Amino acid sequence: MDIEKEKYGKYYSKNKLWDKIISIPKSVGKGLIHKAVVLYVILTNEDTPTWLKISIVVALGYFICPLDAVPDFIPFAGYADDLAVLTLLMAEASIYDTEDVSKRVRKIEEEWEK
Repeated sequence: MDIEKEKYGKYYSKNKLWDKIISIPKSVGKGLIHKAVVLYVILTNEDTPTWLKISIVVALGYFICPLDAVPDFIPFAGYADDLAVLTLLMAEASIYDTEDVSKRVRKIEEEWEK
């Protein structure tokens, strides 16, 4: 995990995350974007344990990173690896996906869709 944190953690920032989300065509990445937003909201909760925050930063850093296993510019397949990483982490983080998180996610997604 330390190697991944050093490699992908440096790519994560709130601004870079929103820039990445805005750059993804909605038709291609709505599920991917939803997972990224859920993980971001879980990351910002005070009650989220440090180990999970680190994992989320690494996963979102991987999502943002332009150099990953399958380059994002490849049609349809480009985001498959990002989706797999975020989906796996969502399984680990699901206990922290509370009603409050869902409300915050809906608010963010409503703003994004305007």
